[in-house]
Amino acid sequence: MANNTIGTFISPTQAASNLLAFFNDNKLDPNNPTVVSGHILGLTKIKEFLQKIEAYNAANPALPIDGVRTYQARSVQTINGSSQTVDDIFLMPILSDGTDLYPVYPETTAAKVTATGDDGVILGNSRPCPNLCGGGA
Repeated sequence: MANNTIGTFISPTQAASNLLAFFNDNKLDPNNPTVVSGHILGLTKIKEFLQKIEAYNAANPALPIDGVRTYQARSVQTINGSSQTVDDIFLMPILSDGTDLYPVYPETTAAKVTATGDDGVILGNSRPCPNLCGGGA
């Protein structure tokens, strides 16, 4: 299956059911403000992310990006004026052959290479929800 056909739109009822299953299966209290059950990325950044993908695809038609993988992560961010370590996600473009655009997964060659300063096409530094969704920069 091509990456570009993975996923479906689901109803709000199905989304609520899936979220409840996450809480129940992991024995989590949805009312506990320290429980991270979601992440927010701004629409401006998502649009920018998609524009970068389109630009990459225009320059690389033989092996284009045709999907996005979400990785769970932990990052240090400045939120409300202080440095905090937070649960995070990042969006990794996936090439049409199923590989990550940048092989950052542990034990890959690129993961051991020093960063070149390239901002690349990875979107991260989300805000965990519900506890920091509305936090200021």
